[in-house]
Amino acid sequence: MNPTYSEPLRQILIDASKNSELNSRLKQLYSDSEDLKLGFHLDGTYFNIQGPSFSSKAREERIRNTVVNAKYIGQTILDEAHLAKEMNMAYAVIAMVVDHSNYPNAPPVKHADGVMHAVVKTAQ
Repeated sequence: MNPTYSEPLRQILIDASKNSELNSRLKQLYSDSEDLKLGFHLDGTYFNIQGPSFSSKAREERIRNTVVNAKYIGQTILDEAHLAKEMNMAYAVIAMVVDHSNYPNAPPVKHADGVMHAVVKTAQ
């Protein structure tokens, strides 16, 4: 799995994230939302957990305290990366964070409706 991601494809995505016209359009999409924010994160470690489930605060604290630069905890990217690697496909991640209830200083998401709100808004 090393490298997990295609560095050339990753660089294309990084360059696109710096495009001011694209950023302006994306910010308009989120301008009416108080609880959803647009952001680009160019680094960080992804940690895959078994799902589907909401994570507990204790589990996320343990992961963040033991995994170097653990920014993203999710349930899907690992399987996708394995399949892309097996198919010899360039792979990089564009993701929407829909449950950041245990992320430091983030507003809590206590039920599936909060997650679905983020999914529906982001998928527009």
